[in-house]
Amino acid sequence: MKAFSIILTGNGKQLCLLTKNGVIPKGDILAETGISLKKRDFLFKNTLGVRFYYVKYPHKPINGWQWIPLISLERLENNFGALLCEALGKFWKVMPDSNKKLEIIKLPPLFKKKDLYKDVIFFPGSFNPWHKGHLECLKLCPNKSKIIVVPDSNPWKTPVGNSRFCKWEKYRNLCLLLKNKPCSIYPGFLGLERSNPTITWFPKTKVKKKNLLMGDDSFLSLTNWKDFKKLISSIHKIYVVPRMGREEELRTEKGRLLSINPKLKIKFLPTHKYQKISSTKIRGD
Repeated sequence: MKAFSIILTGNGKQLCLLTKNGVIPKGDILAETGISLKKRDFLFKNTLGVRFYYVKYPHKPINGWQWIPLISLERLENNFGALLCEALGKFWKVMPDSNKKLEIIKLPPLFKKKDLYKDVIFFPGSFNPWHKGHLECLKLCPNKSKIIVVPDSNPWKTPVGNSRFCKWEKYRNLCLLLKNKPCSIYPGFLGLERSNPTITWFPKTKVKKKNLLMGDDSFLSLTNWKDFKKLISSIHKIYVVPRMGREEELRTEKGRLLSINPKLKIKFLPTHKYQKISSTKIRGD
């Protein structure tokens, strides 16, 4: 990926990526695309050597390159979709690795419905694939407009589809699926090719009240998560959606969590008819 560049411009629904036939520029950007990049346009360089830019006043590209609005960009070739997701993660002020230069740039409402800072419900998961049980979690949870869905790439779970699977396509399809829901969808972790324990990002989110939405299977395993005491101490409230857990087990786990964080609030949500649906079973792992 060395020498490739993700170049963005625009605002809101007109946030665009510079691309041609599903690829991104490489090498001499000015000669290849006609776009002149300034030092002020540079955002960051990732561990793969890919450079990320935001151009405030773009020129008209040449040689078949185009500014494509993200809302109409269906897929990218190779691993470029993962790189685009990584770049868009920098627009989210609530997340630990946001970029200050991008805080005033609006994302299309298809991806981010509203800005949230004080009270956020994070709903993380690999969602591989997304199913009716996940949708039911959103329906049952109160304060729906405060939910940020956080899809992740789990390197130990088999991707749905073939080797040409595009992370951007997965993200955009999920956003289209939830288009009429009040929740927002964060893209920044979809490009990761390593494990991403919740402890590495959740306590560092720039939110006063950090809440989690999860199934009761995840709730019952919380004390097995990495650095679970530190994680549990950072949570304001947990919304628990029924799956397979028994009432006695849930009460026991609640007591265990409250012994770690006495201020923790736990709300058990109503039962629903999709409790037995599992992404693992759908994948056939």
